[in-house]
Amino acid sequence: MSALQAGDVVKAELELRSATAILDRVAGKRTIHPNTAARRKSLLARKLNALRSPKAETATTKPSKSKAKTKVSKTA
Repeated sequence: MSALQAGDVVKAELELRSATAILDRVAGKRTIHPNTAARRKSLLARKLNALRSPKAETATTKPSKSKAKTKVSKTA
């Protein structure tokens, strides 16, 4: 989607609708798996939402899974 790279939100929304329709049509014919189509639509929607709101850009990245494990010492 070239509109995403250009930063044009209105054009990007129109391209997202077009891409969504194409992906749904292709998935309906089983050319690609429906989950693949859903994943691609989700990725495009996340990119569009990040373009709309620069603050939400960090929300599109996966959160880190680092959990601090505390060491418990056993006293006998």
